[in-house]
Amino acid sequence: CTHTALDLALKFADKVLVIETYRTVASVLRVARREIQSETSALEYLERAVSLSEQLEAHTLSSDLLDELAQEYASQGAFEQAFASAKMAIRAHHQSHNLDASNRAIALKIRYDTEKIQSEQVHLQALAQAHAERTDLLLQTTNTLERLGSIAQEIMAQLDTSNVFEIISRHVHGL
Repeated sequence: CTHTALDLALKFADKVLVIETYRTVASVLRVARREIQSETSALEYLERAVSLSEQLEAHTLSSDLLDELAQEYASQGAFEQAFASAKMAIRAHHQSHNLDASNRAIALKIRYDTEKIQSEQVHLQALAQAHAERTDLLLQTTNTLERLGSIAQEIMAQLDTSNVFEIISRHVHGL
């Protein structure tokens, strides 16, 4: 019955969940070895879990699963297979650790890049504000120069000194 249920689960369910089911059944069989008479041993379920795990593309072997397999081999006296499984468990643990470290480094790099971009954005906004202020100042200066130019033209048109002083007096308050 257990075997049929697992076969159905394998056919229709998520394979990662099936792997966990195999591990759970193996754990139950290990704990209740004497009370439960099963045609399939805990070792067979663990081997199925490893086999199925190896078939998954983006799934790395769990170091815990390999460690359980090594312990089961050792409990049955298959020390050579236990040693090989233990070595694979250590390698899987190192791969997992390296992947975690790599993911953390990538996350730090992304965070650094994001903060750098935000800092550059603040700097560019400050530059744009300063540019707008300079533009306003240049516009005011241009208006003042145009006014001075028109005053100079009026003065040049009037060569009489009394008229010159009158023209200057009229325009001095506007500057």
